[in-house]
Amino acid sequence: MFGIGFWEIVIIAVLIIIFINPKDLPSVFRKIGVLYRQINGLYRDVSKWVNEMETEVKKEYSLKALADPDHSSQSGENNGKKEEVGNNGTDKGET
Repeated sequence: MFGIGFWEIVIIAVLIIIFINPKDLPSVFRKIGVLYRQINGLYRDVSKWVNEMETEVKKEYSLKALADPDHSSQSGENNGKKEEVGNNGTDKGET
């Protein structure tokens, strides 16, 4: 999740053993585990919220496109302008 490799974990473990009393290690690791679970849960919640918002925006955009087909062109073929059509079905200006 954090992109930490094997050697980084080994270095962190050695530093923890050096700086923390071995008697306190179980409680420290327990606290680290709780913190990791909380951060992981927050990450999942934020990811879920972002995905839900993205889905909602896509739905609203598609509903808007269905309701107003003249302005739904994403590629900009008509640049948002209506083409005027003459009586015989050809564009005005053509002969």
